[in-house]
This record gives sequence, structure tokens and C-alpha cells, in this order.
Amino acid sequence: MSGALIETEVRTILNTRKQEATEETVLRMMKAGKVPAEEIAEYLGLGISDIRELGDS
Repeated sequence: MSGALIETEVRTILNTRKQEATEETVLRMMKAGKVPAEEIAEYLGLGISDIRELGDS
């Protein structure tokens, strides 16, 4: 495997884990019910539709 391919694979894995961590954070915040979806979206730099979609899953 070439170095560039390995770098790309590592970057993909890291981005996937970052996305999973963000989703877990959103779900924990929504479950706590203390922070409105609009504020969660603002804090995490996501769209409100993304937050609502995660809440519906």
C-alpha cells in the first residue's frame, strides 16, 4: 500500500469517528432535555435539520 492511500484511509477512519462522536453528543444533549435543538446545532456547527433527523432516529 502506498503512503498516500494509507493516509486517506486513516483520514476516513478519523472523520467517521468524529462524526460518530458528534452524533453521540447530540443524542446525549437531546436526552438530557436541557438544551434546545437550535442551540445544539449552533454549538456543534450543524444544521437544525441534522439535529432533528438524529432525534428522530
